[in-house]
Amino acid sequence: MADSRGEAFGASDAPDIPPARRASPRPQGDGRRALGFGLLGLLAVLGLAYLRVLMGGETFAVRDHLTWTLPSRAFLSESLRQGHLPEWWDHLRLGDRFAADPNNSVTYPLAWTVALVDPLVGADLLLLFHLMLAGAGALLLARRLGASPLGAFFGGAVFMTSGYMTSMVVNGSVLMALGWMPLVAWAALGIARAEERTACFRQGLLFALVLAGSVAAGNPAGTNNVALGLAIVLVCARHRALALATLAAAGCLGALMGAASLLPPLLTLPDSARAGGFALAESGVWSMHPLRLLELVWPNLMGHGLRPERNLADFWVDSGGLGGNWSASDYIGLPVLCCAGIAAWRGDSIARRLGYLSLFFLLLALGTHTLVYGAYREVFRFEHVLRYPEKHLASALLLWSVLAGVGLDRLLDPAVRRRRLARAMLGCAAFFAACVCAGYVLDGQLADLIQRAGLARKRGLDGRAALSHVLEGGLVAAAMAAFVALSLSLVGQARLGRFARPGFVILAIAQLLAHDWSTHVLIARSQIRRRPAVLAYLPIPNRVEVPRIVRRAQDATPITVSGEVRALYLHQIVDQNTGARFGFGQVPGYLIAGTKRFDVLAAASGQSNLERIMDLLDIRYLLIDAAQAGGMGMPARTPGAIAGHVVLENGARRPRAFVAYRYRHGLGDEQVLARLFAPGRSGVDLGAVHLAGAGHDELGAREAPSPCRIERPVPEHVILHCQAVRPGYAVLLDEWTRGWSATVDGSPAAIERADVVFRAVAIPAGSHRVEMCYQTPGLRAGAMLSLAGWLGFLILAGVWLKVCGSGYRPGSRPPRHDPPA
Repeated sequence: MADSRGEAFGASDAPDIPPARRASPRPQGDGRRALGFGLLGLLAVLGLAYLRVLMGGETFAVRDHLTWTLPSRAFLSESLRQGHLPEWWDHLRLGDRFAADPNNSVTYPLAWTVALVDPLVGADLLLLFHLMLAGAGALLLARRLGASPLGAFFGGAVFMTSGYMTSMVVNGSVLMALGWMPLVAWAALGIARAEERTACFRQGLLFALVLAGSVAAGNPAGTNNVALGLAIVLVCARHRALALATLAAAGCLGALMGAASLLPPLLTLPDSARAGGFALAESGVWSMHPLRLLELVWPNLMGHGLRPERNLADFWVDSGGLGGNWSASDYIGLPVLCCAGIAAWRGDSIARRLGYLSLFFLLLALGTHTLVYGAYREVFRFEHVLRYPEKHLASALLLWSVLAGVGLDRLLDPAVRRRRLARAMLGCAAFFAACVCAGYVLDGQLADLIQRAGLARKRGLDGRAALSHVLEGGLVAAAMAAFVALSLSLVGQARLGRFARPGFVILAIAQLLAHDWSTHVLIARSQIRRRPAVLAYLPIPNRVEVPRIVRRAQDATPITVSGEVRALYLHQIVDQNTGARFGFGQVPGYLIAGTKRFDVLAAASGQSNLERIMDLLDIRYLLIDAAQAGGMGMPARTPGAIAGHVVLENGARRPRAFVAYRYRHGLGDEQVLARLFAPGRSGVDLGAVHLAGAGHDELGAREAPSPCRIERPVPEHVILHCQAVRPGYAVLLDEWTRGWSATVDGSPAAIERADVVFRAVAIPAGSHRVEMCYQTPGLRAGAMLSLAGWLGFLILAGVWLKVCGSGYRPGSRPPRHDPPA
């Protein structure tokens, strides 16, 4: 009798069982050969998807890539080439705890490869490597679930080319954590399916190994990998107590192996902007809007997610002012979802449980639009320091991709007719086609509606171009639904049936590749390698002082220009952190995990005029709109307007390092900021400092501050040569934070916090050498713990190999050897 669940998909009375040939064991060599061909196929798919990046000399032009990823990787590469591990970045804000921010991947050995090639090329190759790693992990996971070699390749290729993974390439270091997600899930499933303690022990070692890689990758999104692994063990374990114990032990070992990446951010968390966690409203920013569920099968339903002039999500499903889409695309396609649905519906119990689990992660991705995410945050407290629930969609997409690999053979099994499913796909195709036809009929009215809606929200939109993306996506959705129906009808034919599976795989992947190509916004590396136009007339930066520049530049490009033109324009006016790649210290810059102390300073500075801020922070250059430059009273360093902007030089600022003879203790930070940023430029003594903590005050000294000469062998080591006419404080206008220590003429001295954020050391009268050195809290201890973890892993791996070599199994009796007669 046919299963009722099969009837829902139009199954005939014939039993839906795999062909007998699948049950026969394959030689081990065949499995390895199939794995090798699968990996080569994934490499070919990756090459096709990113041909312009790999061979055309182009790089990604949007989101965090130009403004954060490339400057960060360039600094990492330069530091490694100079022979030291970077811990402090003095080219951003008032200095940044570079190694303490896991997004910089300082302790991730794979990231060190950027020092072997051009940093702009290395940054791209590092991301694409992790995309390949994700595809390989999905292939292995599909094989572990019982997929055929072709199905496993299909699952890996789908995950690698899905719209979500493609759009993560430009979102900073998120992709590096996602690259390890399939391998973490693969190892967790191995633990869940282990039947005996020896197998469980082996799978636990594999889980510890891949988890160590996930932790070392650094991005906080790696916590989702742990959540997925735990969920797989909970729902799939055959011996739950043994599996959970193994997972816990392996998780501890993996965390120990990755302690060098884990411990520094944990120890510096209390001083970061994430200290105390986020409220639900803030944590839930970029929750996946329910309307975007349709985007799983209708590509570009929200327009083009990476082109602001064509992005409809920004006003249709806006998310807390940050725009409507964390990921530029969530598309995966009807062919994939049909295969995954068949695997979950008609597969074994594990496939069914993974199908349900994928829906749970989908609900988490909806964030504040459901009650599930709030309950999840209460159980898993680490979620309080994370944002953007849409990241959980990656777990659902991974499970759908590998289930699609498992369900490929079942969907296209010639022994089973799925007439109802074919009719349902034809109905979907007709529905999508009808929507598209209606869109073309109402093209003018809809484009005008989009234009007016954008203007109402002060967003310029190219309504016709955005609508064109939507309608073209609808045609694709209709075509793919019809393609599934056609495949189901042809699979039973004698001549064409043998081409059904490979043809289905090729066309489905080709369509995902086409979507990837349309999603990319690329720019030639040669264009962004050159010095920005507004910096061309400035002196080559002094590596010792690192001249600071502040932007008051507005994005004056019309919203309808292409993303490539906009990227080049923003490069020319040193958007965000661009100036850091060319030796300038950019204030305020953009940091993923900055200090809350600087955020408070930046917020308070809004009460003061721009000149006061520049004087206080030793900002030498001002990039400003040419129309506003005349009222600033500063000389121009550019011969005329460049991209509508000019660079002015501030010559009346206080020096980067000086001896302050007037100082006061005991005022709270709010009181100090109120004094520093009082309205108007006069009334504040920039030669005096306010020091945190207790101590005696000196307010009557009349001496002007004495400049100090700076040496900076490396950013983590600063030497001040100061000549003090009387006792005072040697002040350096770089940020104070835990990890800095000081000596005065070789003797240890305390570093005090001056004017909320700066570093100060008390010195007596006379000539003195003040040295300040920085060591990232927890970095060295974490490195030692990682070393201990790897040694422990190697010892355990050796024990396992010895046990396997002897043939002994725990719980069995050792072989008996009778003495010779």
